[in-house]
Amino acid sequence: MRLSWEVGSEILPLMWNPGVWFPAIVLLAYMLVAAVLWYLPIFGWLLLVSASAGRAVMLWAALPPLGLMFLEEMIFDTGHFANLLVDRFVGWTDVALSSSANGEHTMTIDGERIPFSSHLGDILSPAAYFTSTGLWLGLIVAGGLIWATVLVRRHRSEV
Repeated sequence: MRLSWEVGSEILPLMWNPGVWFPAIVLLAYMLVAAVLWYLPIFGWLLLVSASAGRAVMLWAALPPLGLMFLEEMIFDTGHFANLLVDRFVGWTDVALSSSANGEHTMTIDGERIPFSSHLGDILSPAAYFTSTGLWLGLIVAGGLIWATVLVRRHRSEV
């Protein structure tokens, strides 16, 4: 795999530039927080299933969503629940990162041109992310699922 700038220079000297390290750390920390908050409903669901299912936990974790998708498709001929799950699994970058990078620079990775910005403010969009309804509804659902997990574990008797 060959990484190069559009002008043909190598990317390796840029990686050792001290001015790149702080923005890279800020970007990674922001993306870590954004991903954890976005995936929290999935973690809450898996916690609830692990607390309530005695055996075959992964089967119980996967079957209800698959069953709901199947029933929705059969009854209503729509795929809204499937789209909701796909958005919850892979849609966080669309909300957390800005796609309005001005494209003043491009990078070529294996022949594919990728635009990027040299300014961190052009990439991050924390205001849009932390005010998105998808994030806050997901956090409410995650809180409910974790609360239900605590109740199930508290009232579960030892066998």
